Amino acid sequence: TLEESPTVTIGEITFKDLKSIDEDYFRDRLSIKEGDCFKRHRIDIARLSLIQTNLIVSATAKIKPPTDNKVPIEITIVERHHRTIGAGVGYESDEGFGVSTEWEHRNMMNRGQKLGFDIHLAQKAQRLSSTLIFPHFKHNDQSITFYSDLEREETDAFESKTGTMGMVLARQLTPKLSGFVGIEQALSKVLEDNEEDRFALLSLPASLEYDQRNDPLDPQSGWVIAGRIQPYLDTHNT
Repeated sequence: TLEESPTVTIGEITFKDLKSIDEDYFRDRLSIKEGDCFKRHRIDIARLSLIQTNLIVSATAKIKPPTDNKVPIEITIVERHHRTIGAGVGYESDEGFGVSTEWEHRNMMNRGQKLGFDIHLAQKAQRLSSTLIFPHFKHNDQSITFYSDLEREETDAFESKTGTMGMVLARQLTPKLSGFVGIEQALSKVLEDNEEDRFALLSLPASLEYDQRNDPLDPQSGWVIAGRIQPYLDTHNT
């Protein structure tokens, strides 16, 4: 068994069975690097940081015999399936019969970028939504999301068409505190009683969220508090 020692350091770190994930992207996710002091618990933390990308099923570290007090590490990766698709059929009293489908790719450009589409087609309402997320944007604790939404709704009283597009920059300020800032443009056209109204609103949403839950994915205790401000500017009449 290799004993931990201040004179023993981590040697070359290699990946095995990486297929569609960019190696440099994964290497940046590691909490260890060549030359660090060799400690087994730090290797376990590094494995966990890779699994938390949600791009892989497992990461197994093989510790090789040391050479010149340097311990090479080989990490074997089992990747997840990066694409999912879903569909459904339903009925709602205000929309009628409809079908929905969604598609998502969680590794669009080999660095964990997530692209998703959501389509809903009903008798009286149609929607198309899309999102593109870049994780670790310019910083490990930062992401940027681009989104768009097109919607048409028809009722007995009016007909409306709306389009929204925007961007949100998210930053993990502390382990519990997150900040969000973005920009959004919304356009809409409403036809009611043979009169047409058009709207164009530019907004600058910003928010803070403090999350004290024990587990955000399966909370059993704790609390969340959030504050949001979103000033609007009418760009149709300016």
